[in-house]
Amino acid sequence: MRTLALALAAALALTAGAARAATTTAYEAALADYETVRLALAADSLAGVAAAARHLGSTATQLAAHPDAVAAAVPAAKLDTVTALLPQVGQAADALAAAKDLETARDAFDHLSRTLIRWRDAAGRGPAVAYCAMVKRSWLQPAGKPMGNPYAGKSMASCGEITAK
Repeated sequence: MRTLALALAAALALTAGAARAATTTAYEAALADYETVRLALAADSLAGVAAAARHLGSTATQLAAHPDAVAAAVPAAKLDTVTALLPQVGQAADALAAAKDLETARDAFDHLSRTLIRWRDAAGRGPAVAYCAMVKRSWLQPAGKPMGNPYAGKSMASCGEITAK
């Protein structure tokens, strides 16, 4: 009986996970990969950066090939705006995936951040925009999470302020 209950619980968990995966928009997938990169850079690490950047670039490429307002999480009137940004997202993601050191990765992340902030603006929702006056760069900062400066890393982890919610 216990085995049956465990099997049923596992099946329900898999079904719920599949349902979540099916309802994730390209925008949400891009933000999840972006957050993986932000956390790594804030920790002065490149661990997982290349894989997340490649996945983000793939998401952008797929959306560019089949533009869809729902997948882009924007009103239909803003789809052209996002579609125009997607090649920039892809280029920045490619540069980030190819980065071999933190400085190069952070430069590529800056370019990626600028394009994803514009996508966020078109969507009208998403993480807050944070800005560090010391490095003069912005990034997307999830609400409710401690400030994590991807440009200054551990040396100035909490340096930054929310400039747009």
